[in-house]
Amino acid sequence: MREHWVFLVLAGLFVFLLLFFPLGGQYLYRFFRWSSPPLSDLTLENQALKARLAELIEIAGFTAAPAKAQPAAVLVRYPFNFRNSILAAVDNSTGIALGSAAVILPDPASRAAILVGRVSEVFPQAVRIQTVFDNEFQIGVRVGEAGIAALLQGGSKPRLTLIPKTAALTEKDIIFTAAEGLPPGLAVGEIKTVVLAEGGLLQEADLELAYDIGRLRTVFILSP
Repeated sequence: MREHWVFLVLAGLFVFLLLFFPLGGQYLYRFFRWSSPPLSDLTLENQALKARLAELIEIAGFTAAPAKAQPAAVLVRYPFNFRNSILAAVDNSTGIALGSAAVILPDPASRAAILVGRVSEVFPQAVRIQTVFDNEFQIGVRVGEAGIAALLQGGSKPRLTLIPKTAALTEKDIIFTAAEGLPPGLAVGEIKTVVLAEGGLLQEADLELAYDIGRLRTVFILSP
């Protein structure tokens, strides 16, 4: 009985503070907010990635990733954490073709995808993925709502080349795939800076990607 009265008194005090003393209500709110368990780094990263993806798929013409997306766990390559290629384990590599797109799916429900690279080697239970950070990686892309054609040149800092001088590119313009052998409309990244290329006849652009390749845990291999 005593515990019952204590509960009623505390409940009444809570309602009194909340209704008649706004500051008291704010302090209570802050207490419960701070006392709740913090979100993990992985949860925060996933939320940020989803928000970033939402920006990347705003342009009309983006296509969703095909339904057949096989998950592949990125293997640790310590101490040689090269970014130019990653090795990923799959349950069964049967049916995975060379050149297949490797993507991340921050929001599998919508199946919108961001390109990481393409399959360069296939093993019985693993694949090697040539990433956009490889100097040999090159694909055709389109940029912005106008769909301006450009060449994505891989490297430690991927960039766009062969952009016509007259093309009007701006910061934050979205880059998406338009290359043979890859699903069209996969998000790649966005324009960071634009400069005139040597000779002044063409433009080049630096990219900003929506992920940190060193923190990827899972990628998805898209079937043709």
